[in-house]
Amino acid sequence: MKAGEFNALLDKGAVPGVVLLHGPEAYLRDRILVRVRSAVLGNALVEFNFETFYGRETQGEDILQSWRTLPFGTARRLVIVRDAEKINAAGQELLAEAMDAPEESACLVLVAEKADFRKKLFAAARSRGAEVSLLKPFEREMPGYARRMAQERGLALSEGAVARIVEEAGEDLLSLAGEIEKLSLMSAPGRPVSEEDAARWSGRRRAASAFKVIGDAASGRLPEALAGADRLVEEGEEPVKILALLARQMRLYALSDDLARRSVPRQEIPKRLGMAPMFSQEFMSQADCVGSRAAGFLRPILDGDVAVKRGARNPKRVVEHLLARVTLASRCGKKQGARDRSD
Repeated sequence: MKAGEFNALLDKGAVPGVVLLHGPEAYLRDRILVRVRSAVLGNALVEFNFETFYGRETQGEDILQSWRTLPFGTARRLVIVRDAEKINAAGQELLAEAMDAPEESACLVLVAEKADFRKKLFAAARSRGAEVSLLKPFEREMPGYARRMAQERGLALSEGAVARIVEEAGEDLLSLAGEIEKLSLMSAPGRPVSEEDAARWSGRRRAASAFKVIGDAASGRLPEALAGADRLVEEGEEPVKILALLARQMRLYALSDDLARRSVPRQEIPKRLGMAPMFSQEFMSQADCVGSRAAGFLRPILDGDVAVKRGARNPKRVVEHLLARVTLASRCGKKQGARDRSD
C-alpha cells in the first residue's frame, strides 16, 4: 500500500502487529514512524516499551526477544528495526519464522530502503502485516504536499509562493518541509505568503542538490551523480564549490568511520558530527557505503582543486572524475557501469 493508505489506517487507530516501511522517501518514513509511535504508545512509559535496533549491528535473537517482551503499563510495545535489509541471513530467517505467530502485545516495524521480496523476511512481513511503499513523489504531486504542509503550520500560500518553493525543493519532500518551516518562522501571523516573500526567504537548493550528488556517488549511483552534477553546472554552480562540499562530506564520512571503530553507538554518531536528525539516517547509510575509504579521497580532491584553480584541468571533468572514483570505491549500488572520466 501507499503512505496515504497506511495513514488512513492510522486515522482509524489500527496499527498492525507487523509493519514494513520500504523505499527512499525519508520524509514520509519519518512522519509515519512518529504517528506509529504515538498510536502504539500514547503517553505510556516509553523507556520500558520502546526499542530501536539497526540491522547491521543487531542479532535476530535480540530483536525477537524484544518483540516478545511483555509491555509495562500499556497494552503494546513498539520495536523498530532500521536498515532491516542488513540483518544477517540467520536473523532474517528467525524473524520470518516468528511471523507465523506474530506477537499481539507488540508492534514490530521493519524499515528498509530496499526490500527484496525474494527473501523470507520481507515476504513474510508483506503477507502477515502491512507493507508500505515509500516512493519519491511525482513532480505534479509536490504543490499538493506544499499546501498541506503549509496548512499544518497555519500558513496561507499564494499560488506564486507554492510554485516558487516547489521549484526550490524539486522533488525532495525534506527540502520542501525545510522551505515551509523557514516561511513559518519568517512570515507574520495571519499574513498570506506572496511569491516575493518566498523568493526572498527561500534558498540553498544548490547546496542541497550538491549534497545529493555526493550522496548518490557514495551510494554507488554514478549515472544519477553525474546527471545531478551536470544540472548544477548548467544552473551556474561553480565546480570548485562542488569540490569543497565533496571534501567536507568525505571528511564527515571518515569521522563517522572513526567513531564507529571506537564503538560509539550508531545513533550517537550523527549527533557528534552536528548532523540534523532528519538527515541522520541517510547520512549513515552513505557512510556505510564509503567506510574507511573516505579519508583516501581528501588528497585527490585537494589535488583536483589546485589543478582547477591553476587552470591545468577542466573543472567539470575533475568533478566527474572524482565522483566516478567515489562510486567505484562504494560498497553499495551497481558499479559495473562506473568508470573514471578524465580529460
